[in-house]
Amino acid sequence: MENNVKVNINGKIQFVRKGTLLKDILDYEKPCGGHGLCGKCKVLINGHNELMCKYIINSDIEVLFDEKNDIFSHLSIDKR
Repeated sequence: MENNVKVNINGKIQFVRKGTLLKDILDYEKPCGGHGLCGKCKVLINGHNELMCKYIINSDIEVLFDEKNDIFSHLSIDKR
């Protein structure tokens, strides 16, 4: 399990392999096709604003969604 890291998404924990893109573990709208152009997938990761489509998971992280962002309205994750 040394190649796995913990991802805490609004209190739900899952383990993924290091090097996984955050966009690959969540199903969400990608208006720009997941190329980092629109900025609509911005989330807080360990207290910093990041784009989900570009974020590579290399260590344990905590992801918090902005509940005002409609892009996440269909996710089955409780928003804080």
